[in-house]
Amino acid sequence: MRLFGHGLIAGILLIVAASAVFKTVNVDEFLATDVAGTAFSDHLAREYQWLTRIEAKEGLFDTHAARLASKGLKALKGNVVKPWNPAQWDLDLADQMTLQAGHNRLMAALIKGMELEPAACAMAQVSFDGWVEQVFDNRWDTLRETPAPSDEDAAKALFLDSVRHCEGAPQEVKAEVKRGEFVIYFAWDHVNLTPKAYEVVEQAVAFAQELGDAKVSVVGYDDTSATAERAELLSASRASNVADALRAQGLEFDVIDWRGESDPAIKTEDGVREPMNRRVEILIAKK
Repeated sequence: MRLFGHGLIAGILLIVAASAVFKTVNVDEFLATDVAGTAFSDHLAREYQWLTRIEAKEGLFDTHAARLASKGLKALKGNVVKPWNPAQWDLDLADQMTLQAGHNRLMAALIKGMELEPAACAMAQVSFDGWVEQVFDNRWDTLRETPAPSDEDAAKALFLDSVRHCEGAPQEVKAEVKRGEFVIYFAWDHVNLTPKAYEVVEQAVAFAQELGDAKVSVVGYDDTSATAERAELLSASRASNVADALRAQGLEFDVIDWRGESDPAIKTEDGVREPMNRRVEILIAKK
């Protein structure tokens, strides 16, 4: 289920709903909290304070601020707080693919670096969340007179800079790496890899090489727009093409599977074209 919908009326209704969900979050109290400590969760809480403070001043009806404050409060309690999943935001395919590539890179960097570079990795996660929200605002904020592409570019640049520092953790953390997940998306009724897809393949190969002795699984999926038989065929072809691309770069896989329209990333009714469900997942885990 997507978090947001299109249109002015839908946007207002969702703002009201989101405000109700986060009405128990005291943004001012969170911003006033003095966060001590040097663990990753402490740095994460401080960075969410920074972004919450910006949204509290500029955000639409404080919805973004409350949502970010909620994540910061969880970090304060030492709970695991994950970055936004682009698949759960109502954006076009191009934005989804760009953000998913950033999400893939962030998750790989966090696995390797959050313990040795907690400050940089916390900034990488929070700046990624800020980038996602900025992209969403520019696309669907129907109450904004004009988009702010410079803000979006600045958010992306901040993420790219901070994730590079997070990735700069010493090589000794290789033994800490456990798992990586990379996702490739496909146009409707297509099975061939795009240039963007090959970039994801390269990221997966690099991650597996750093991991060392790894188990690699390739799993294909389709949406519900075709018959079950057609979906099975498309998901199998996509998985096979991704596996061939991995092998061409010297990475052998242990498992290849295809599941047709089952296990969707986003549940839909039958006959729906959903770009986030037309995908191949590359799962890499340490043996």
